[in-house]
Amino acid sequence: MMAQLADGELDVALGIFPEYPEGIHVQRLFPEHFVSLADEKALPECGRLTLEEWLERPHVMLALRPDANDEIERVLASMGLRRRIAVALPHWSAAIELIAGTDLILTVASWAASGLDNYPTLRTFDAPLDLPVLSYQQAWHTRKDADPANRWIRQAILDCSKDT
Repeated sequence: MMAQLADGELDVALGIFPEYPEGIHVQRLFPEHFVSLADEKALPECGRLTLEEWLERPHVMLALRPDANDEIERVLASMGLRRRIAVALPHWSAAIELIAGTDLILTVASWAASGLDNYPTLRTFDAPLDLPVLSYQQAWHTRKDADPANRWIRQAILDCSKDT
């Protein structure tokens, strides 16, 4: 998305941007935390997994490549641990569809796990490790700072995020 902002293909991008190039402005909208999801049949009665159990399960990673180094991988590496990535997918909605009825684990930002009405067997639980709290953000290119329409949409997005 950063390249699309720089190229003018996007006016505003929404997401979590730990790094961004010069010329891109980022504004925090709300704090975000991680949750894990699994099919209820793949969870013990208590509804959660120990770290050892969590690591033993196959995971779905939200990335273009299974060797990506995201926030979860960095925390695990700092502990000298790795999870077993079975599938890497670029979008959370496809990942949610994939895990239903399997033993796969998906760990995502909590907003991505809301509205699971179409997946009655999926359960959320806290990942059994300390993952960072992130900031969900909006980003835009500097050249759009004074653009009235861009300023309006950024303000509308900011106003809507205050209810989150």
